[in-house]
Amino acid sequence: MLGYGKTDMPTETWAYSTKHLCSDLAALLDYIGVHKAVSAAIHVAGRHSIERYQVVIGHDWGAFIASRFALWQPDRSLAIAMYVVLHS
Repeated sequence: MLGYGKTDMPTETWAYSTKHLCSDLAALLDYIGVHKAVSAAIHVAGRHSIERYQVVIGHDWGAFIASRFALWQPDRSLAIAMYVVLHS
């Protein structure tokens, strides 16, 4: 996500749109040579290998981006898994 750690923090608000963030994620996958990914929107952050595919895992707002990635990048997505924790 933009602005976390030592990543760039653009001043333009459009750079933070979910479509733009998903495009950034697709560009990152291109850079590391991954053609398809499994989007997993769960409450635990991490990254795991599944055979030759990578898993995109989102935590908190990243879970929303992971789910939108599967929607807006269907040719890059192998599957999506959602894990929702409801608090009373």
